[in-house]
Amino acid sequence: MIMCRTLLLTALLLLTAHPLLAGGDEPPEVVFLEGPRMAAPLGKGPDRIDLPISLAPGADKGQAYFDQGLTQWYGGWPTEAARSFQTILIDDPDCAMAYWGLALANEDWPTRAAWFARAAWLKKGLAAPLERRLIDALAKFHGVDGPTEPEGLAEPWNPAPGEDRLTPLRLSEQPEPAAKAVHDLSGAFSRILEEHPSASEVRALRLALVASKVPEVRAHPEVVEEEFQSFFQAEPHHPIHARRMKFWLGTGQGKKAVSSAEVVGQSNPDVGKAWFLAAEVFLAAGRKEDALKCVQEGRFITFEHSRATWQQPSAWMDPRDLELLADEPGHVFWKPLQAPDWSLTDAYGKTHSLKDYRGKPLLVVDFLGFGCVHCLEQLRAIEPLADRFAEAGIAIVAIGLQSPKELRVSLGDDPAATGYSFPILCDPKLTQFRAYGAYDDFTETELHGTYLLDAEGGVRWVDISHLPYMEIEALLEDTGRLLGPAWKLR
Repeated sequence: MIMCRTLLLTALLLLTAHPLLAGGDEPPEVVFLEGPRMAAPLGKGPDRIDLPISLAPGADKGQAYFDQGLTQWYGGWPTEAARSFQTILIDDPDCAMAYWGLALANEDWPTRAAWFARAAWLKKGLAAPLERRLIDALAKFHGVDGPTEPEGLAEPWNPAPGEDRLTPLRLSEQPEPAAKAVHDLSGAFSRILEEHPSASEVRALRLALVASKVPEVRAHPEVVEEEFQSFFQAEPHHPIHARRMKFWLGTGQGKKAVSSAEVVGQSNPDVGKAWFLAAEVFLAAGRKEDALKCVQEGRFITFEHSRATWQQPSAWMDPRDLELLADEPGHVFWKPLQAPDWSLTDAYGKTHSLKDYRGKPLLVVDFLGFGCVHCLEQLRAIEPLADRFAEAGIAIVAIGLQSPKELRVSLGDDPAATGYSFPILCDPKLTQFRAYGAYDDFTETELHGTYLLDAEGGVRWVDISHLPYMEIEALLEDTGRLLGPAWKLR
């Protein structure tokens, strides 16, 4: 019976030319170029993944990060899935399955995904047979298997000087894969299952891909549902429940996935987007109270995750959630991250600390030093606006990596003639940089950071990147909103 369902699903795949591998509705952020570069925090939820991977000695947490990444991918959180897979590479830079996971999570950028798939293929020598089969399937799908290096592949790490920060987004506009490639990938998964019939995770992967990314199967939802139910007999709390919810919501029959929404706390407890899917399913079933609880839990998870990884919290705001919570007067569902304290000296020996600025909003700028051209451009963009920031009641402080002696050479001996109206402090040991997430855990390099703190030291806005934030006037004009009530519904 399972084989019949598999054959029918394969037949349906022949009808489509859509990519199978994307992890969610939205293309991933520029994982290696923009945003926080902190290692992934490990969640506390139960592990429902059954796909052991080969790891180097000492990479003790690699399996946990892989399982978390795959769980996040099932739940439609590709950016954080990529972060989890990438964290494996800190302790095991040659882990083939970490690159395989990155290819899976970055599929909305075909060029980037192809590079990761190629890297996995080249590093598969120490992988187990099942891992090699999965790597081969994905590499062939992207056309990067074989001894000859494909043309056009470029390592997706750091941008060239002056490169447009959003350039990588254009990669998602490349042509979709041909129907034959989709069919071949489906067939590859089917053959892997024939060779490894006990590999339940391969079955889950294939089912998740088909249910999420092949629109034509919605004309035969009963076939997909039968496969889901068969899978759940053996794995009742697998994170693929999120894909089932998304599948039925896509058909306009979300209420048919209520049983998956009811177990979201067991199947996807640490994936905020899975809780939001459950909320939509409960709404479709007329269970608004349950939907509200799911939104609250999802918001708590995503906000806590954004705080732990120094991500911009406003990115998690969703108008649908606001509408759902509109009849909950005074409900507060976000509390700003409290900025870690610091105490640093300037070029002239004076000590400054974050506590000195308590009671007024503060703009903190982390820059690499006066030898950095982009840093100078940012500081020169801020200085003409310093008076307007002061009129708005906002203080400014810049923190660089130079020692006091080096900074004094850059600024001169006269504190009153530095050319800047705000303090410039020294953090040569990266104490504040690391505490504020302005450090790349993966490449072990410093990053640019710009932070807007409220009068209590709460982080209301943040930009961390390989390049400095330059839209200073736009930020100034938006400070009234950013420093307002912490997203409290009235």
